[in-house]
Amino acid sequence: MDAANLAIVFAPTILMDGKAPVMSSKDTSVAMTADQMEQGKSVLKMMIEQYKDLFMVQGKHSKVRSFLFDIL
Repeated sequence: MDAANLAIVFAPTILMDGKAPVMSSKDTSVAMTADQMEQGKSVLKMMIEQYKDLFMVQGKHSKVRSFLFDIL
């Protein structure tokens, strides 16, 4: 799977606010929710594509990390 597909699958779960969704008959609520979902997918896709810059440890800690991976 590429980053876009992973974002589609995981964005609703990772980015949900923990509250039960409120269903409304207003078209604006549906459009806003769809827009928020698109924004969430875009953010998560960028995070997946840039994971090395966001989550990899640099400097002294990378030596410790490498050592731990070697012994495991």
